Amino acid sequence: MNIEGRNPVIEVLRSDKDVSKLYIQSHLNQDTKINELVKKAKRRGVKIIRKSKKELDRISRTGSHQGVIAIAKHIETKTIEEIISDARINGKPLKFIYIREAFHEYNVGAIIRTAECAGYDAVILPPKLSVTPNIVRASMGASEHIPILSYSLFPLIKDLTTFGIKVVGIERDDSAKEYTKADLTGDVALIVGGEDKPLSKQILDKCDQTIIIPMRGNVNSLNMSVAAGLSMYEVLRQQELHS
Repeated sequence: MNIEGRNPVIEVLRSDKDVSKLYIQSHLNQDTKINELVKKAKRRGVKIIRKSKKELDRISRTGSHQGVIAIAKHIETKTIEEIISDARINGKPLKFIYIREAFHEYNVGAIIRTAECAGYDAVILPPKLSVTPNIVRASMGASEHIPILSYSLFPLIKDLTTFGIKVVGIERDDSAKEYTKADLTGDVALIVGGEDKPLSKQILDKCDQTIIIPMRGNVNSLNMSVAAGLSMYEVLRQQELHS
């Protein structure tokens, strides 16, 4: 897979991903980040290849490579059962977020970035969503540091319930509580819907609870990545408060 952009490339070189090549634009100004990623690539024995901007534009999948493209192999992450088992051994509460669907790759990347920053155990996607170079770019390389799993939602909810993990839908619903007033302590898995499609009643009926983010203005909804970010950090706040 292409990893494009200076920050994402630095992050993939910091990770345990198998990076086979690093393309750098010829005659590129050697700023601090370029120097850093070259040093990291050399330290790891990654082959560095100079290409013209025209050649990099042709290789690019995002159209925003900033003069650097790394080629990395996908590494299979742990299963959700393995992640849960490790957390149980370490005695720490679990935090997951499931992205029901998304049409804009930026939103997926932004949620992955926030989840990694907030110390989430994994981001879970439905099988129809896959990690693309644009998502990696939007996550600013966070995708290289957090497990990204693929599961169908209803079998996942069943498994999470079996492990005693609280399933929480982020949705405007009659039974929903404001996110700061809901009990988000313990092990929690958040579910966020798409940009213009709410979580269905069938999904909400499977959730242990539903949370809403209060709206005080004239617009009646938030961007999905913003709603997810606020909810993720509220889970973190409550978990740390009760740890």
